[in-house]
Amino acid sequence: MNWWLGGAGVGLGALVFAGWLAVWGHGTYLPAMLLFPYSMGGAVALGGIGPALLVLAVVQYPVYGALVGAVSEPSGRRAILRMLISLHLLAAVATVVFAATDPNFWP
Repeated sequence: MNWWLGGAGVGLGALVFAGWLAVWGHGTYLPAMLLFPYSMGGAVALGGIGPALLVLAVVQYPVYGALVGAVSEPSGRRAILRMLISLHLLAAVATVVFAATDPNFWP
């Protein structure tokens, strides 16, 4: 299986979902913060979403997939997946907490 391609598909779906809610939907950045915590954490720190942060958001899930696919052993894949999920959740919580004081990121 081509893991990075699967990650790209998940990432594309997440980008459409988060973008729809932020721009066309309900005007909230919360899904983007939860799905793309590294990019959105940078956006909160820098005061806006620039081109480099958009690129980071686009490559995040393909990189996740590539890291999982780089390990051939199922137990190793599970370990990488647990690590990625843990880091992602930690970054998402930190981003939401950090953004809680910034009125630009809350409708």
